[in-house]
Amino acid sequence: MADLKSVISARILARNHSQSRPYESLIANCTLHLDSQLLTTFKSAHSRNSMYERENLVLGKSGSDPSQVQAIEQKVRELEGRLGGIYRDKSENVTAVLALREAKDRTNAQIEEMTRDLKELAGRLERVDRENREKAAEIRELEEKRAVLRSEIQSVSDKFTKIYSQNETFSKENCDLMNRLDQIRLSQAQQMVEINECYESVRKKQQLLESSQFSDPATSENGQFPSFRPVQKQPLPKTHTFKLVGHSQDITACAYNDSGNCLFTAGGDTLLKVWDPTQGLERKVFRGLVQPALSVDISVGTEFVLVGSADKTALVWKVATGRLVHTLTGHTGQVTAGKFLSTKKMAATGSQDRTVKLWDVEKGFAVRTMMTYSGCHSVALSHEDSLLASGHYDGTVRFWSPSNGESIAEVSAHDQASITSISISSDGLHIITSGNDNKISVIDLRTFAVLGYLQHVEYRCQQTFAKICWSSDGEYVLAGGSDGRVFLWSLETMGIEEIYEGGHSNPVTCVAWSPAKQQFASVDTVGGLVIWE
Repeated sequence: MADLKSVISARILARNHSQSRPYESLIANCTLHLDSQLLTTFKSAHSRNSMYERENLVLGKSGSDPSQVQAIEQKVRELEGRLGGIYRDKSENVTAVLALREAKDRTNAQIEEMTRDLKELAGRLERVDRENREKAAEIRELEEKRAVLRSEIQSVSDKFTKIYSQNETFSKENCDLMNRLDQIRLSQAQQMVEINECYESVRKKQQLLESSQFSDPATSENGQFPSFRPVQKQPLPKTHTFKLVGHSQDITACAYNDSGNCLFTAGGDTLLKVWDPTQGLERKVFRGLVQPALSVDISVGTEFVLVGSADKTALVWKVATGRLVHTLTGHTGQVTAGKFLSTKKMAATGSQDRTVKLWDVEKGFAVRTMMTYSGCHSVALSHEDSLLASGHYDGTVRFWSPSNGESIAEVSAHDQASITSISISSDGLHIITSGNDNKISVIDLRTFAVLGYLQHVEYRCQQTFAKICWSSDGEYVLAGGSDGRVFLWSLETMGIEEIYEGGHSNPVTCVAWSPAKQQFASVDTVGGLVIWE
C-alpha cells in the first residue's frame, strides 16, 4: 500500500513537473499581460496544488486504507481536470496576449507609418507656408506697383483731360479763325474784283485817250483801240546756235540758273550735267542718281541744285563742290517735280503718290505734307513764295499757302486731260499750264479764273511730263511739240508768234528760257540739246 502511494505521488509529481515546466517560461512571459483576476486564480490553484502535494507526502508517509486512496485519486483526477482547464485558459490567454502583441505591433507599424506621413506632410506644409509667404510678398509688391500705376494713370488721365479741353478750345478758336479767314478771303476777292473793274475802267479810258492822240487812222477805222505804244522789245531768238548730244538717253528736264550763265540738264542716263550756254560746252557732271531724273531746279545764287527722281527720292547737290548733300526720302511714288523757295533754304516737291512736300534743305527733312488727291506732275512758286501751285493728273491746278500748307483754291484747267507742266509769270499775276489735250491755259492768279487757251493746229503735247516756260520778260509762252518743233505764243495777242524748226527730229520734252538774255534751250527724247538765240 505504501509503495502504491509512493508511485502515485511520484507520478503526480512527475506529471505536474512535466506539464508545468513548459509553461513556466510562458507563464512568466504572459504574467504581465494577464488581468488581476486570472493572476489571482492562477496563484490560488498553484497553492492548492502545493497543499495537495504535501498531503500526498503525508499520506505516503503515514499510510491509509484503499478507500482513502481511491478518494484521494478521485480528488486528484478532479484536481487534474481543474488544472487542465486552468492550463487551457492559460493557453487561450497566452494566444490572446500574442494576438494582442501582433495587433500592437501592427498598430505600432501603422503609427510609425503615420508618423512618417505626418513628418512628410509637415515638410510639405512648411514648403507651402514658405511659398505662401513668398507669394504674399509678391502680392504686396504687385499691390504697390498697381498703386503706382494707378497714380500714374490718374496723372495721365488728368493730363489727357486737360489736353482734350485745350484741344476743344483750340478747335473752337481754329473754327473761328477759319471763319474769319473765309470772310477775309471773300472780302479780298470782292475787293480784287472791284480793283480789277476799276483797273479795266482806267485802262479803257487811257486807251481812248492814247488812241485819240496817237492812233493810226487805218487802225481806228477797224474799230479797235490799241493799247499803249509798247516800248522797244528785244528781238526774239531766231535760230539755233548749238545742236549738242547732251545725254545718251532722253533728257527729261532742263533749267537755267538765276544769272543765266549755267544750263542744267538731266535725264534717263541718271546724269546731271552743267553747260555753258554761250559756248555750248559741258562744264560739270553730277553723279548719284539711281533711276532717271524727272525734274531739275536751281536755288537762288546757284548754291544748290534739286533733282526729282523716279526712285521716289529727291537729291540735293552743292553746286560749287559737286557733293551730294541730301537724299530727300518720304514720297511713296515717283518725284516728278521740285522747286526751291526763293526766300528760305527750303524746297517743294510733287509726287505721283498724291502729295506735295515742303523740305528743309539744310537739314534734309520734310516740314510739311499736303494731300493733293491726284498725282502731281509739276509745281511752281510765286516770286515771293506767297503762293505754291501744283498741277495734277486730273487736270486740276491746286493752290496752297507755303507758310501753313492750307489749300487756297482749285482750278480745273484741263477737263479731259492731265497737266504736264505749270509755270508762274515773273510778276506773279498769271500761271500757265500745259495738258495732253494740246492746250495751254492761262489763269489769272488774282481771281483764279481761266482767261483763255493758247493753241495751234499743229501743236501736239503727248509727253507725260512735257515742260513749258515763260519768256524772261513775261510776254511770251514757249512749248515744245511732239513733232520736234518749238512753239512761241504771245500773251498779248493769245496767238502764235513763232515756230522754231530744224532743231529736233524727235519730240521735245522740255524748254527753258534764259533770265539774262533772249536765249532758250530745248531738249528731246533721244538726248538732243539745242540752244536758240
